[in-house]
Amino acid sequence: MINTAQEIGKMIKEYRTKKGMQQSELAMKLNITAQAVSKWENGDSYPDIKLIGEIADLFELTIDELITVPKNQINKKNEYRIYEVIENEKCVIEVLDVSIHQDYEITVSITNKTNGEITISHSNFVFLNEQGKLIEPKKNTIYNIDDNPIGANLLHQIPSFIPAKKKTNILLIYSGITDGAFLWINIPQVITNVSFVLLSKSLRNHQNHTAIERFSRNELIDFYNFNYKKGEIPRMTSDFPKISLDMMKSMIFCINSDFIMKYQHIFDSMVLAHIASNEPFLGFNFVIQHITDVSLIRDLIKKNWSIIEDDCANLNCRIIKYEEAQPFMDDEIIEKVIKLRIRLAKDYRKWMLRYINDDNIESYRSEICMLSFSRNADLFESNLKIESVNQIICDSDLSALSEQAILKLMRYYREKVSQSTIDYLFTNLPDVDLALLGRLKDVMSFDMWKVIKERYFINEQIKLDETKNKLKK
Repeated sequence: MINTAQEIGKMIKEYRTKKGMQQSELAMKLNITAQAVSKWENGDSYPDIKLIGEIADLFELTIDELITVPKNQINKKNEYRIYEVIENEKCVIEVLDVSIHQDYEITVSITNKTNGEITISHSNFVFLNEQGKLIEPKKNTIYNIDDNPIGANLLHQIPSFIPAKKKTNILLIYSGITDGAFLWINIPQVITNVSFVLLSKSLRNHQNHTAIERFSRNELIDFYNFNYKKGEIPRMTSDFPKISLDMMKSMIFCINSDFIMKYQHIFDSMVLAHIASNEPFLGFNFVIQHITDVSLIRDLIKKNWSIIEDDCANLNCRIIKYEEAQPFMDDEIIEKVIKLRIRLAKDYRKWMLRYINDDNIESYRSEICMLSFSRNADLFESNLKIESVNQIICDSDLSALSEQAILKLMRYYREKVSQSTIDYLFTNLPDVDLALLGRLKDVMSFDMWKVIKERYFINEQIKLDETKNKLKK
């Protein structure tokens, strides 16, 4: 990878000083002006390619040692996809847009978070190919957005500095870019060795809406996301090419389930239906969204029920949120959904009641009995026999039992609640005082009321004895 102008200039200054040369002496040996040497050492320009060999010979270096970044330094460079953002305590750098005409026009924004100006020049933005070699920009007259020429002969629109606490957009214009390229940003005052990866093949195809062929994973992502912030879904237009089955088969990487779930917006409906039918199960919501064949949905649900149960554990799976039975549900699936709904959501939907009857109740009776008796009161609207419902209510969770809840049950299902159920529920009330005892006489059978009465007076006598014992002490 090629050194930036600043790094080459730093090396020239370092080795010139070691040789005990003045800038004018080095200029004389190279038959150039001292001002040219000064510009190199300040990082304002590169030495002419014809002079690189002579400079290397003077300093007893190889050309590679002079212009190439050492391997141990290359590893320190931070690479970012072009729709990501790099930020530290001093600045924020982001590639905002890439457009392709005759040249590549790249809009970069730099936000200065410091209290001082950031001085920049065209040499802070180096474009490298996949071999790490410098890509030469087209030569022309510079356009300066702040009307302050910085002495560069390039098409880049770059101000000479970025004011404190300001955001500045910079236009970089390149030509002759290869299929793989890196925009390497190196601003010594605030940030160094930041590389935004730009895969021009994918950008060219994006611009021309040509067929996707033999893309790598990153090229494919760049094709759809290159000018959008990370995580955003591109705004597809009617002529925007989505990946078809034929395209998918020609991919040079394996499309796994994680990739499909994250980037499903870039595939057409045929691909998604194929994946939902044939690839590793991606969850109930994915299947129901992309398959229309009812029998295929039914088979996939039964085959992958354990995965669906895991998906539903956080209550985000659509199968436990339906308000009515679906076409793909047969008796077996309905039974599974009822059990799942009771276990995870602690209730059941009204539509489920018509599927609960005396023939199938035993298969999920234990789950239903885990619910509160007041929740199970809805079973009076199912096809169960009245006797079965009364028994289930008595076997239900009574931890939240109260007089009001029992009276509500009697009011709504007056003709269906048996006297034995009423007696059982009132007998299991956690606390009974004298006033409640009087009210219960009118709704309970006399024998059961006597049981509660005797229990009440026994409890009262125990309390009285405890009070006497305390007074004696």
